[in-house]
Amino acid sequence: MQTADPAALGLCPQRLARLRQVFQAEIDRQRLPGAVMVVARHGQTAVFARWVCKTRSPARRWPTTACSASTP
Repeated sequence: MQTADPAALGLCPQRLARLRQVFQAEIDRQRLPGAVMVVARHGQTAVFARWVCKTRSPARRWPTTACSASTP
């Protein structure tokens, strides 16, 4: 998925980074099996990210086809 520069859309890159950290921390603590974050403004996507807990059993893990893109 193509994304626009968050700052150019008026979004704070530092706050978006904090959101990423929170999601990652929750997955690392195994409180979430995975997460998808999409942030858009003015019809443009600024962030599209996904996280999957790789330590969960395959039966509890999200299929990789559930989300086709991930953050770099």
